Amino acid sequence: MHAENTIAAPGDSPVKSKRRTAKRRAFTLLATLSMASAAALSIAPGTAYAGDATVYTTDSPAGGRLKFVANGDDAFVCDLKSDGHGVRSFINFVDNSSGQHVIAFNWVAGKGACKNVLDGENLREGSKVSIEICLGKTSDNARENCREAQVTA
Repeated sequence: MHAENTIAAPGDSPVKSKRRTAKRRAFTLLATLSMASAAALSIAPGTAYAGDATVYTTDSPAGGRLKFVANGDDAFVCDLKSDGHGVRSFINFVDNSSGQHVIAFNWVAGKGACKNVLDGENLREGSKVSIEICLGKTSDNARENCREAQVTA
């Protein structure tokens, strides 16, 4: 049997010291687990959402918004600022009717302009959908301030 060497504080019995050591270990373990969990969450590669999700471009304040609505299979891309940039969305999914892999994209420009990227599409319920939104001066080079997420249809 392994005996633990403890040094009691003046006036403490070895039993109190062992209890204090056990409490200290438990607190240290809890603090370590909390910090590890926080670190793991902060370095997650992407964000995943079940159902509806709204993603914004990474500029501040955001110049674009992409709102995915699972009930009805809609995705609205909107330009939020008059800044000379338009907003382009990319949505990657499997069409429920054909079973084909589809990439839908759309471009809007001008503050307040919005468009439903998935107008008329039929996504397979429970399927994974990748959504991304970016800014750009033209629809061909819209790869600035991008943000992406994974959602479930």
